[in-house]
Amino acid sequence: MRYFLEMAYKGTNYRGWQRQKFVPSVQQTIEEKIIQLLRRDIYIHGCGRTDAGVHASQFFAHIDLELHELEKIERLNMVLPNDIVIKDIFKVEANKSAQLDAVSRAYQYNIHFHKNPFITLTSALYDHRDYDLEKMEKAFYLIGEATDFFQFCKTVKNYKTTDCKIFDLTFNKSATSNTIHLKIKANRFLRGMIRYLVGDLLALGTGRLKLEKWEGTLQNKQERKEKFLAHPQGLSLIEVKY
Repeated sequence: MRYFLEMAYKGTNYRGWQRQKFVPSVQQTIEEKIIQLLRRDIYIHGCGRTDAGVHASQFFAHIDLELHELEKIERLNMVLPNDIVIKDIFKVEANKSAQLDAVSRAYQYNIHFHKNPFITLTSALYDHRDYDLEKMEKAFYLIGEATDFFQFCKTVKNYKTTDCKIFDLTFNKSATSNTIHLKIKANRFLRGMIRYLVGDLLALGTGRLKLEKWEGTLQNKQERKEKFLAHPQGLSLIEVKY
């Protein structure tokens, strides 16, 4: 029978979700603990990929189990490291896919401008120079007008299409805590897409990138000559809908 695992993880110690040779991943860590519990090989299918150092407060994977194995899987949190937690396990239809059946995903990117040891692992610190937050906010909401994000993708050749439909954008800034929280919800995301977009917003905020030039890039009327990639630790997958 097929089950969904709903989980959350802090990606600091991992090279992303997907299993890779010679480096730790979230998928590998969970699979090894399941194998330890079930005493057989197993593979879990995630709802997508997250890059090295990126977090997830909501992430789904599907797994095929025998009924008698469920009780053992429910002990998974006892053997997982503290930076990974299984929040729920529930039965789904036999052909339900954690990846293919997702209709939307939402990410949040956290930025802080003053050193803060309590958020440093889940928010990206940028220097104290003055940022034009109004310009950054204006540019952020222009993202909703774009449909093809091939210029904001690390591996264009891996995709049949680079079209993405943006459903929702939220730009929250706090003057008291010197933080910005950016939320983007879409039907799909390309590899590196959000970090490139946020990197550009920061470059716009400091004047390294001109708004008119960036609008041309966003509309694919102008080629990118310089790319700005935001730090990974500020990015979290926060919602997956089916």
